[in-house]
Amino acid sequence: MNDAASDGHAHAARLLGAHPDYRVQRRLGPVTHFHAASPEASSRIGVAIDVETTGLDRATDRIIELAIQRFRFDERGRIIQVGMPRVWREDPGMPIDPKITSLTGLTDADVAEQQIDESVAVDILSSADIIVAHNAAFDRPFVDRRLPAIAGKPWACSMAELDWLGLGFEGRALAHLVSQCGWFYEGHRAENDILALLYLLSHGLPDGETILAKLIACSEQQTYRVNAIDAPFDAKDRLKSRGYSLHAEVHRVRLEAAMATARARLHVSDFEGALRFAMDAMMIATRYGMELRKITLRAVLAKIMAARGHPVTAEHLARTCIKMATRLRFQTAIDKAARVIVDIPRISAAISRSDQTGRRDF
Repeated sequence: MNDAASDGHAHAARLLGAHPDYRVQRRLGPVTHFHAASPEASSRIGVAIDVETTGLDRATDRIIELAIQRFRFDERGRIIQVGMPRVWREDPGMPIDPKITSLTGLTDADVAEQQIDESVAVDILSSADIIVAHNAAFDRPFVDRRLPAIAGKPWACSMAELDWLGLGFEGRALAHLVSQCGWFYEGHRAENDILALLYLLSHGLPDGETILAKLIACSEQQTYRVNAIDAPFDAKDRLKSRGYSLHAEVHRVRLEAAMATARARLHVSDFEGALRFAMDAMMIATRYGMELRKITLRAVLAKIMAARGHPVTAEHLARTCIKMATRLRFQTAIDKAARVIVDIPRISAAISRSDQTGRRDF
């Protein structure tokens, strides 16, 4: 389309949009920023993220497409710089359900022999002060399981954490929210969804704040926990309806059980099972503020990743564990992580031998 035609369409859209009986929507396009940066203003880094998967079960389904896009935002929640999107497809090692193909457009041929560039993805995500997804409860377990090196990073959920009705919007679906801002796009592809998320986060509200500013405020808001001590068992449904959940001691038991199972699975060379239970433990530790357990789990994850044939990720996890443990003078975790670093060459050699013998001996 030439410039004259483009200008003509833009002029027609402005005229039509000014009429009360019409609403004009514009297609989303690549951007480098949404607001100009102020030289004296401080800024932070965010990463928008979205995944497409083979299904809904985080234990058995796999990522088939991962998209991330780094952005910089100022103290007023205005996006002042947008990086290039990075998109990877990955072969899940299983056939893609026709329903998933219908939803995402991705076929078995599209992902065959494809793989996420783990080192680049971890590098970008590790640089973030906050990771933003439009359904973090779904995306995060898949991402933490596939990229355990970034487990424990702070996330924000633009879908669940904001009072969209109070902000003047209907519904919570990403495409519907973006539509109400005057934009449209082809959804259910990870790259398009993160672009739509950035447009939504940058949207200005009547009070002068952006959606991102509201989200950051919600994510950083101090929270309190109220315990219903000695509540009778028959009150559990009434308590649940009021937002209560299981006591922290129950979660500690769950965490210990998950860690023990992860170690047992690792001992019998069930590396996928070990990773799954270790990530379950990490999710519990992260959600309920068990900081020392999060540090110890990094050492466990490092050993699992080394056994799975990912020595770079294993060393990154172990060194992160040592760094965090050193700040807290947590010598036990330091010793465990140091042993993993020493063991990585031996484990890698065992993996190399197993490629020839079909048997691993760690």
